[in-house]
Amino acid sequence: MIYCGIDPGKSGGIAWLDGDVVCMTPMPDTELDVWKEFDAMTESDVVYAVIEKVHSMPSQSAQSGFTFGQNYGFLRGMLVGNECIKFQEVGPRTWMAALNIRSRKKTEAKGVWKSYLLQCAENLFPDAPWPSTKGGKLAVCDALLIAEYSRRYYGGKV
Repeated sequence: MIYCGIDPGKSGGIAWLDGDVVCMTPMPDTELDVWKEFDAMTESDVVYAVIEKVHSMPSQSAQSGFTFGQNYGFLRGMLVGNECIKFQEVGPRTWMAALNIRSRKKTEAKGVWKSYLLQCAENLFPDAPWPSTKGGKLAVCDALLIAEYSRRYYGGKV
């Protein structure tokens, strides 16, 4: 079985766990590239996926919010359309609580918060093959944590 985690933001990523194998990629630039990632993932096994259920933020411009929603809808549509993928949408608080990750403090800068999440991911996966391009570790650390939540959830440990 493959367990997948999806951080749907443009600067997010996709991660999957297949036994002891850890794979991560920053969010591909094109829809076709995203499709290729999912297609490769589902070639040999059933995939249990979790996509982070997120929404646009009030501070985003209308264009930014529209683009974010379009990307999220595309990713969700790919999950719905692929019969090899069983998935659910999970809010950040849910997957973080299941992994004993604290909530972001109101006064905490985004960079500090992302560094904390990266440290959590590195603690869980000390030998993970982190990407070195397009945002590197910070782009995929949430996706990797969500993939671990997927493994625990579908494995009955949440």
